[in-house]
Order: sequence, then structure tokens, then C-alpha cells
Amino acid sequence: MTLGSLCRSLAGAHRRSAVLLFVAALLAGAALLGMVELNAPAVALTTLAMGAENAAFEQPGGGSVGLTYMTGTLAKIGQGIATTLLGKGGFAWLSYVALWAGLLSGAVAGAMVYPALGMAALWLPAIVSVILALCTRRLRIG
Repeated sequence: MTLGSLCRSLAGAHRRSAVLLFVAALLAGAALLGMVELNAPAVALTTLAMGAENAAFEQPGGGSVGLTYMTGTLAKIGQGIATTLLGKGGFAWLSYVALWAGLLSGAVAGAMVYPALGMAALWLPAIVSVILALCTRRLRIG
């Protein structure tokens, strides 16, 4: 998270794009290292990338949406359902359901692809990060 926040702070007008490109570079580096069987450094770069991605979602004033916390997301879903059942809230908690579904589908997809591709499977999220960076820049999203 620290490296992502530093990248975001130094990037200027295109903060989110810069962070997503940084994440893509880390993932590409991990894929390359994994392909030459330097797995420990590849895992380290992957870990840095997953922490850095959170910086793409930092809000003004320092708030953030945590993207890598499975249990926290489930807790938010449970709280939201309870609030809705009590008639005190709407359905904003459904965004946490979408986030949790993304976390779960990513874990399942990774588990299915890894046996066939190994660390080379990281090329796909690296490419997706580049595409998202281009989209955020084009749409002028922070």
C-alpha cells in the first residue's frame, strides 16, 4: 500500500492511471521472474502489486475501499443486510457483494489457471491493469 500511495501522490493529474500502470509493471515483473523460476521474488512482487492496487481507490482525505480483505467485506455485507432488514438502510451493501464476488471469482480463476500456466498466469491481470489504466485516463477518473 505504501508504494502505491507514493506512486499516487507523485503522479499528478492521472493518479489512478499511474497506480494501475505501476501495478501492471509489478505483475509483469512477477510473471517474468516466475517464468525463469525465481518464484520467491515473483511472489514478493505480486504481494507488492496487491497492496499497491488499493491506492487506486483512495478517496480525497485519505479514505479508501479495501480491496484485499475478504473477511472485512463479508462483515460489511452482514451489517448491510441487518440494516436493511431493520428498515434503516438501503442496498448500498450490494457493492460489497460485488466486491466479494470479484475476490472469490479471482481466487477460483487463479486456482484453475495456475496449474497450467504457473506464474505466467500473471500476464492476464497485468494486461487488465494496463487496460484499466487507459480507461481511467480516457474517462478522466482521477
